[in-house]
Amino acid sequence: MGRAARQRADVDAINLLRACVDELKAIHAHLQGFHEAERALSSGPMDRTMASVCAAIRRVWQSEDER
Repeated sequence: MGRAARQRADVDAINLLRACVDELKAIHAHLQGFHEAERALSSGPMDRTMASVCAAIRRVWQSEDER
């Protein structure tokens, strides 16, 4: 097909990171049912975690593009 095959570790990393994103989304959706005062976790830490996961996905894709 004219392009290099991805390493299995890259695919595994992306799939695990996507699973992390799915879990964060589920936690966020669950917390939306609580009043702000009842929440044990604010959205700030989840937003930072989501940004970190997205950055990790970009790094995996970038490292593959550089090969």
